[in-house]
This record gives sequence, structure tokens and C-alpha cells, in this order.
Amino acid sequence: MMHRSHVSILLVMAFLIDTISGLYWLLPAAREKCFLEEIPAETLVVVTYKSLEHQEINGRLFALIRDPFDNIVSEQALTESAGRVAFSSEHAGDHRICFGVQTNDRNDHAKEWKMEIHIDSGEHAHDYDKLARAEHLSSIEVELRRLNDKIRAIRNEQQYQKSREEEFRDTSEQTNYKVVLWSVIQTVVLVACGLFQIWHLKSFFASKKLV
Repeated sequence: MMHRSHVSILLVMAFLIDTISGLYWLLPAAREKCFLEEIPAETLVVVTYKSLEHQEINGRLFALIRDPFDNIVSEQALTESAGRVAFSSEHAGDHRICFGVQTNDRNDHAKEWKMEIHIDSGEHAHDYDKLARAEHLSSIEVELRRLNDKIRAIRNEQQYQKSREEEFRDTSEQTNYKVVLWSVIQTVVLVACGLFQIWHLKSFFASKKLV
């Protein structure tokens, strides 16, 4: 009985692993589909893509990267069914990684194509095995390079979080100032209304010779 339960668990795990590896997203025709990635400044980003129906797209696939100020960082035509798109962020913030298919055929407007992507940034974007082969580095030199990249990524992340904290503090101070100013204005208006009502009643009673 115990053996059967173990077999059942293994079958379920195998099914889940196969399901997870088969995940994809749909790219509609004549419309970009974007992914938002929060990236510190001066950070290497590598986007690995795979077009599962590249023959139908027929070389019309493209990638477009925009920075937080909506400036185009990179624009590439993707002729291969699988590959990588790399860029370095100049500014910290949310970057849009967009994919699209150029088409003028109205019959394609209702179509959707299967895609897979994986986004790596910072130290995870470096291929150290390829770097070691290209520069003939020893294992110690590779680890030192990896450690140096990790320290740089941590420093960039700290600087980005510091800038976000400063922006949050400035926003909080401005909000508090506006709240205090609005409270003062309300108090002044209420006091002015009270004084006006007192003056008006006093004038009314004086005109009626009640006081």
C-alpha cells in the first residue's frame, strides 16, 4: 500500500513538472505585449526568448525595450526562433520589455502566437562559463569575477532603494504639508465665518434696537 502511494506521488510530481515546463504566453498580432521589470541603474539585463510558432511568424517578430521615461533603449528584429536580447539600464525604475509581430494582413489580426521568455538581471545575466572559455579564466578568477559582479549588483540595488526611499520621504513630506495647510485654511475659514455671523447678528440686533 505504501509502495502504491509513493508511485502515485511520483506520478503527480512528474505531471506537475511537465505542466510547468509547458507554460507559455500568447503574443497577439499587430499589438505589443509588454512585461514590466523593476531594474536598478547600470544593470545588465538579458532576456531569453523562444518563439514556439516561429515558422508562422515568418521573421516578423521584434523586441522593444523602453526605460522609465519611455525612451527606446533597444529595438531588434528577431529572425531566430530562440535567442537573447541584452541591454544595460541607464536609469533606475520600471523598464518595459515588449514583443510584437509586424503584420499588414488583416487575416493575422485575430491570430496569437505562443512565446516563452526568461528575464535575468545583475549577476544572473552573466554567462560565466562562456566568459571563462573566452578569456581563459581559472575557476578562482571566475569566482572572483562572480563575486565582483554580485557586489556591484548589491551596490546598485542599495542605491536604487535609497533613491526610492528619498522619493517616498519627499512625497510624504509634501502630503503632510498639504494636509496641515488644508487644516489651517479650514480653521481660518471657520473662524472668519464665526466672526462674520457674530458681526451680522450684532448689526441685526442693533438695527432692531434690541441691544
